[in-house]
Amino acid sequence: MPGIIRIVTRESRLALWQTNFIADELEKLGHTSQINPLQSTGDVDLTRPIYEMGIEGVFTKELDIALLNHEADLAVHSMKDIPTILAKGLVVAAVAARGDFEDILFLKPGFNPEKEVQATIASCSLRRKAQWLRRFPGHNIVNLRGNIDTRINKFHTSDWDGMILAKAGVVRLGYDLKETKLLEWMLPAPAQGAIAVVCREGDEKTIQQVQPVNHVPTFECTAIERDFLKYLNGGCSAPISAHAQFVNGEIYFEGAVYSIDGVLCYEIKKVYPEKDWKVAGRQAAEHVLKSDVVKSILSRIEESRHFKANLV
Repeated sequence: MPGIIRIVTRESRLALWQTNFIADELEKLGHTSQINPLQSTGDVDLTRPIYEMGIEGVFTKELDIALLNHEADLAVHSMKDIPTILAKGLVVAAVAARGDFEDILFLKPGFNPEKEVQATIASCSLRRKAQWLRRFPGHNIVNLRGNIDTRINKFHTSDWDGMILAKAGVVRLGYDLKETKLLEWMLPAPAQGAIAVVCREGDEKTIQQVQPVNHVPTFECTAIERDFLKYLNGGCSAPISAHAQFVNGEIYFEGAVYSIDGVLCYEIKKVYPEKDWKVAGRQAAEHVLKSDVVKSILSRIEESRHFKANLV
């Protein structure tokens, strides 16, 4: 359709919010968009935890196919859902300014995790599970899948004490934060809170059209975080955290690798010159990989990944 940018997205309310945000930014630049929602593998299978599905890109595969088949010009994603190695022929063309990167805890009235030896917490993330169990080893983590609306509704009707979600999505959908607590101690997933625009490699017209949407500090910081994950050979669901930010011309980076039960953990804090953003994530990963603790953790993750893949 001449003159119209065709955007493909997932069907969830959050995905549509993010896509409409990008479409509105493009409209300010004089571009007209057509939004086409698709159902992803991760949205269809809501029973198994993501890490048990045995494949990468459970939230991006169908959108990738639409792009590669020229059925769309760009796709909008929560950047943390995008595999660190994109499908051949695709490229991250722009990353919007990052929103909140933190995780938050929904709490039932009167619940204080610091005072309860036993409690039940809902989360579908191995990263969150590992960090929570490291801090509260006596608590029980239950798996919870579905979009944000579904999760919040399930939480309100459950007997769970708490539920962990990314703050950015909750804020974007307009939920009240009064029944939540900011988890300042919990390191986020790589690229958490960022919205990414993916295009076909070589589609210079579309790539140029979305460039004004690109927020360079967010683009570079999320690239660092994703490189850290990539060179550790982790997947989007692996218990690996990373956060980078620019401060006074320097890159402040924090990362961590956890065993699934939270018993083992290796943390890294590094400061890099801003000019080194293209290599900072790889260098941080190389430093971490020297640790025998990390080698042991990653070996277990890889064994689990192969086992789950063989079940599919």
